[in-house]
Amino acid sequence: MILFADAARKISKNLESIRDGKRPAMVRIGRFTESQLAEINQARQAQNFAPLQATIIFKGFHIYRERCIENDYIHRGCSNTNSVRTL
Repeated sequence: MILFADAARKISKNLESIRDGKRPAMVRIGRFTESQLAEINQARQAQNFAPLQATIIFKGFHIYRERCIENDYIHRGCSNTNSVRTL
């Protein structure tokens, strides 16, 4: 996976928005490599799922709920701007 240069900032901003009760934007944070995308789509095709596109879109609700709240990461980083490095 190739992350865009501003991915960490976008991820942190979305996690902070969720923490603050705001609705985060859907943001582009990176893309799969050609080989990753081919492997993923081969597995999806075997299960009759539609293929994915290369661009990775991030919103953050699942990560915030599962990591920041349920796994208690909120006390280890999700509440500050360095949350991406913690996750």
